[in-house]
Amino acid sequence: MTTTTPEQFSALYTEAQRMLRGGSPNGAHPEIFGEYWGSIVEPMYSEWQQGGTIAVKRYIQTLITYDKRYAGLLAAPPAAEPVDSLDMPALPESAHIDEAIGADACQWLDDYITFSRRWSPRSYDGFHEAVAIWVLSTIAARRVVTHLGKPQYTPLFIALAGRSSIHAKTTCADIGVSLLRDAGLGWLLADDSSTPQKFIQDRTIRLPDDYKHLSGESLAEAHLKIAFAGQCGWWYDEFGMLLHSMARQGSVMADWSGLLRRFDDCAPTYSHGTIGRKTDKIIAPYLALLASLTPADLRPLMRRGAAGWSDGFWSRWIFVTPPADEVRTDRFPAGERIMPVNLIRPLRQWHNRLGVPSVRVEDDTPQVEPLPRHVCDTTPDVIEAYYRYDDALHELIVQSQREDLDSTYARFPIKALRVAALLASLENNGVIELRHWARAQHIAERWRASLHRIYAQTNISDATPQRDNEDDVLRTIERLGNPSRRDLKTRLPHLSHDEIQSILDNLVRLNMVVALNTGKTVRYRISADDDPVAGK
Repeated sequence: MTTTTPEQFSALYTEAQRMLRGGSPNGAHPEIFGEYWGSIVEPMYSEWQQGGTIAVKRYIQTLITYDKRYAGLLAAPPAAEPVDSLDMPALPESAHIDEAIGADACQWLDDYITFSRRWSPRSYDGFHEAVAIWVLSTIAARRVVTHLGKPQYTPLFIALAGRSSIHAKTTCADIGVSLLRDAGLGWLLADDSSTPQKFIQDRTIRLPDDYKHLSGESLAEAHLKIAFAGQCGWWYDEFGMLLHSMARQGSVMADWSGLLRRFDDCAPTYSHGTIGRKTDKIIAPYLALLASLTPADLRPLMRRGAAGWSDGFWSRWIFVTPPADEVRTDRFPAGERIMPVNLIRPLRQWHNRLGVPSVRVEDDTPQVEPLPRHVCDTTPDVIEAYYRYDDALHELIVQSQREDLDSTYARFPIKALRVAALLASLENNGVIELRHWARAQHIAERWRASLHRIYAQTNISDATPQRDNEDDVLRTIERLGNPSRRDLKTRLPHLSHDEIQSILDNLVRLNMVVALNTGKTVRYRISADDDPVAGK
């Protein structure tokens, strides 16, 4: 194959992208692109004159059938990252893989990101990609598997972690949720909020209370929910409040911590029983979780040395975090948002290909066939690339002084493999090729950068005055029982009334403290187990 230089490809890429974005070609002489790339420039100019952007894209897609390198011309340029204080060790050279290799890994993913960027223009760019992958993880519903040591399914826990009202987290997530519903797959979604006990009960195979009165579409949907009882997707807005409820010792929400870990592990079954009720058994548990929260929500829980870093909880999460100083003011488009067919149809077709277990009801007891499994095969070069990436991250673990991140680093290769399997299952009949791995590894590397970003934003220093002040207020409330702001001021003379009130307002918002209006004054106490979660 003809040798080309990066400079020649870069020049052609710039020219192609100009036309693909509606601009006129600059008429550069073919010689600057080299012999190989230059041979297609004149025909590309001709296509532009005859049919504009659509004709140029069609021409490049034809070229791709002859040489995959042309796919790089269609790849969207990486979003410019604002400069921030990101402190992330560089990936060793041995694990580097050209991002252009993955340019044509998944047309649906490219189309989704383009659509989401248009309809949520103020969202951090990484959110669009993350929500799209969550949609795929939800639909996979434990039916997509890769064998590497043990069965590797595709559950993903993704947290959109940005400041409130700045990065349009909810707007971006709503596009993915709406797409699932418009594709007729909204029944895969769990309730907006739930106790762990209710969540477990909902994931067991049983008939709904009104089953005998159902017919038509309602009956068909009930059978789908029974068939996929143990598998679901979950969108949880304002997830920080649930995290704080989980962290309170003795809280009814505390069981979520262990439950989420078990669902990520994808054990064959999960059983839960108590003295007062019969055992609930979940068959083939699986969860694709998308959460929205803020760095302020995480700050008390992600401090250096916090239990979540060492007990395997945070390592199961993917954080997608904007730079602290990024603000977007793009305008939203006018008109009604309508999901395009090129996003809906591939998802419906994929779901049908993956298969649906049959359900029959005998004596008011549902009988469900086992979940079908779509096995993804990996090519030898993918296995090599996987282990190069795995080895490189373990090398960084050994060199790192931040033990908090060790477990998360160790899980990035598996997360990348899950993404590659989703892309290959959707559009390549389950064959994971190097292009799928290249796309997935670069996605994982963006997630690794986000991990360092959220770690920095929640650990600005080992001990900040704000953090110390919050701890002082919490300890004093606990010691006094139900003090007023004046009582706190008496015990904390180094804080002003306004500073104390600001801290109290934040602690109440996080449901760590409850405000009690006694008529004459407001008193505060540490949240109890039976306190409702704020905002529910």
